[in-house]
Amino acid sequence: LSGGQIHAISSCAWGERTITWNNQPAIDGPVLAAVGKVALKQGVDFDITAAIHGDGVYCFAIDTTSTDNVNYNSREATTGKPSVAITVAPDCGCGPAQVPNTTTTTTPVGAATTTTLAPAGAVGTVVADTYIQSDLPTTNFGTKPQIFVDNGVASNPGTTGVQHTFLRVSVSGVGASHVSSAHLQLQVANVTNSGSVIGGAIHAITGCSWDELTMTWNTAPPIDGPALVTLGVVATGQLADFDVTPAIPGDGVYCFAIDTTSTDSAIYNSREGSGLKPALVLQVAP
Repeated sequence: LSGGQIHAISSCAWGERTITWNNQPAIDGPVLAAVGKVALKQGVDFDITAAIHGDGVYCFAIDTTSTDNVNYNSREATTGKPSVAITVAPDCGCGPAQVPNTTTTTTPVGAATTTTLAPAGAVGTVVADTYIQSDLPTTNFGTKPQIFVDNGVASNPGTTGVQHTFLRVSVSGVGASHVSSAHLQLQVANVTNSGSVIGGAIHAITGCSWDELTMTWNTAPPIDGPALVTLGVVATGQLADFDVTPAIPGDGVYCFAIDTTSTDSAIYNSREGSGLKPALVLQVAP
């Protein structure tokens, strides 16, 4: 029912082969992010941006208020090891963040695992986003600060229509390498009723010629691709992570749509909103 809540902690003096309940450091930092329901083999994303400001060593602890335990793979697992995905932006704020290649070197148990950031490589950018609404079929929402996903209903005040969100992303700099991981991340907006029991199902779609400033329910392309992933419970402020790796093989422009079977709306920040904006996080391998 809960994937846990992550805290930055001040003490990093513990050893993974000697720490016990009795000698553990205090969990003395506030909650950075809390994750809702998680499923078997799901990639779970904890947004720790607020705790990592640059080079250095950082420590975290995950606890929960739930009695329904969750088990994650460790560094010693054969697949799905813990990893940190970092997006680095220039200080000047003069362009999209460059997402470097990420190389992870695994060493024997008890030794360190080093993540090396290669020189600037692939760039993933969300270049357009909007939503459409069935009961307002000729209305465009391309400049709104939030994007909505809903199957038509009561929990979203003032809305009775179905709402689908559309996003367009641009990928460059991959070249002859290949995309080993691509995750589209959306923050649940800090507005009333933004959380949902279902974060939505994301689909790659073939229609990519739409304009975020003119598209409406009547002119939207069909959602013609299968669901790549469906998110469970999402909460206000949470960074919802959609794994779109199968749909992004390399450089190009790609479009996605998010729909839901739930009448409990999910509301995310758009590119025009405050808070964390939609982002595409890439990892590239040779």
